[in-house]
Amino acid sequence: MAADGTTPRAPRDGRDPFEPKPKAQRNFTDPESRIMKTSDGSFHQCYNGQAIVDSVAQVIVAADAFDMAADCPLLEPMLDELDENLAAIDAELPAGAVIIADTGYFSEDNVQTVAGHGLDAYIATGRHKHDDPPPLPLQDPVPDTATPKQQMAHKTKTEDGHAIYARRKAIVEPVFGQMDTTQDAKQLGLRGKPAARTQWKFQAAVHNLLKLHRNGGLALIPSG
Repeated sequence: MAADGTTPRAPRDGRDPFEPKPKAQRNFTDPESRIMKTSDGSFHQCYNGQAIVDSVAQVIVAADAFDMAADCPLLEPMLDELDENLAAIDAELPAGAVIIADTGYFSEDNVQTVAGHGLDAYIATGRHKHDDPPPLPLQDPVPDTATPKQQMAHKTKTEDGHAIYARRKAIVEPVFGQMDTTQDAKQLGLRGKPAARTQWKFQAAVHNLLKLHRNGGLALIPSG
């Protein structure tokens, strides 16, 4: 597991901040894993565990592990998996469903991708950069000429948008904490990408079964 969505400073040599230094050693134990910068600021050999979590019951509705540190390119495959999982149980997203994601997932393409999956996006846009268009005044309507980043920044900073985005800390972050505590899921013990993906999905399933058990067990499942 790795990557908390934060954007590290760009190295002075122009190297991709998500990539290790050219002289970094290769891992012969699991060459399919990658050296990634984690939330503690250090580099570790790992996979990037992703999860989409239901806001009501904190059930994981999609999970996968990737050999890539950056979160942004992983939003689309995770949404594809969500669609597949919903179709497998003949379920649909509720009307007005939203998705909340931190700044590591923001891009103009991702905003369009989320809309294409029938979700209303609330994605943090990060700090305002010097070359960005100026922020939009919250009291004014959003002009048609606003960029997708301006629109999203305005949306997440309104009173309603801020309240929606603030729920992220009470939805997905506790799930990762619960998995770390009950399953020691911060580390994957299997080698190779297929095995790592399987272990991460298995740990997500265990989390869901524990949620089901602690909230009434099989009695919660409609019968007949």
